Amino acid sequence: MRRVTDSCGRPPAAWRAALVAALFGASVALGATSARAQATSGWPVEAYGVKLLERAQAFDAASAQATDLRARLAPLHERVRVGAFELWTPREALSSSGEWTPHKPSRDLSKYVDALAKVQVRWLTRLSADGVSAAQAQEFARWAAAWKPGKRAANEREVALHDALFEQIHGAPRAADAYGYVVCIAPTRAQLCGLAGAHVALRPSALRWIDAPWLSMCREFFLPDGVLVIGLASCATGADPKAFIDEPLAPLTVLENLTHNASHAISNVRHAGAPRWWREGLAVDDTLSVLGSDETLCSGASDASLGGDLGAAIQWLSMLSRYKSPYRGPGAAKGFVDALRHARGERGFELIDLDTNRAAFSVQGPWLGNPERTPELVNNAPPGVRKCYAELRRAYDTAFVRFLDADGAPQRASTLQTLSREFAKRIASGQRQVSLHRLCLETTRRSIGASTDAAQDFEAAFDAFLAR
Repeated sequence: MRRVTDSCGRPPAAWRAALVAALFGASVALGATSARAQATSGWPVEAYGVKLLERAQAFDAASAQATDLRARLAPLHERVRVGAFELWTPREALSSSGEWTPHKPSRDLSKYVDALAKVQVRWLTRLSADGVSAAQAQEFARWAAAWKPGKRAANEREVALHDALFEQIHGAPRAADAYGYVVCIAPTRAQLCGLAGAHVALRPSALRWIDAPWLSMCREFFLPDGVLVIGLASCATGADPKAFIDEPLAPLTVLENLTHNASHAISNVRHAGAPRWWREGLAVDDTLSVLGSDETLCSGASDASLGGDLGAAIQWLSMLSRYKSPYRGPGAAKGFVDALRHARGERGFELIDLDTNRAAFSVQGPWLGNPERTPELVNNAPPGVRKCYAELRRAYDTAFVRFLDADGAPQRASTLQTLSREFAKRIASGQRQVSLHRLCLETTRRSIGASTDAAQDFEAAFDAFLAR
């Protein structure tokens, strides 16, 4: 490694239930950490949440009778259907001082619609959705690419197209009152905290994990109600909430967070029970394919790679120096393959301490077996080495799922498509979770991470591919 000088065929209720148990990226992992720490974010989360609910009620008094967070907050937002998703932007935004200001939708809103559409088209190809033809998928992509804020209401043909996408992505037809999966844009840090607080207002027990340090620094998170919150502001600066100043995120960062987590939203239902590395590899692959980059802070590495206490993740995941990682920026070119080959030596993949920029030791797979194991050397290593391992695994996992997708042909599904389709089929048949490793053996007669024989094991074949 070069040293461098310078991050389901199930109803909507089942969809939401599956998301409750899932860890979606770094921010949700940090949320789980903070639940154990019983710490506080310093933001008036509950008060902001009540403000959002009251403001929504001012737009539509009847919403106050609803128990679903989406129904309560819908009047406060402009809503755009994008296949299986709904993109929400607030009519008004809450400032850190608790005041409301009219919100003008971001000029990048059309890019959000386009990215959400492209992720779904990729999943339709991956899942071989028989109900949506290639022509329909192309029509949907064209619709999204041409969409602009203020566009007229969808016509009958467009509604039918969205309904078809909804059914294939959710695994069930759309009910008349269904929201789809809601992507809620939060222009300010106060708005982001208020959305979490609105969930607390309806589910008070959620305060145990929501009002936590990660809420002061996270950029996006999922709520069990079927809501993905995407922030437009980074960590706010100041002595207390009333003095906080929002620091806007770069537009591409917002797009990456949205695209990456939209992929997670689908995989955690259609591939329920899949290992984290599989879901993360798909999400990074989707984001790279849709946007050309993915600088999100998520990692496919197991919890053990963060050390015994996940609380440490707050310190090093959020502060990860992308300039020091060989797997960021140019390292992501060609799906990380060149960077992985550069790091691979006779003793395995070289790790460096990203905090000190010094070589540490090499680690050798297989890593993707069942159960997944993190090398003990990594567990006991300094934080800078664990950072490098997490970065290595993020690149490795993504390159692996791309490797599985490279053996297809126009007349034959790739291994990735074969596994994805069988995965979704079994979930649709009523299985709550599916073992990827057992499915792979049953479907292809080859294992993942269980053998060093490239003819018998996909990870062994991938290692041989990197050794070329």
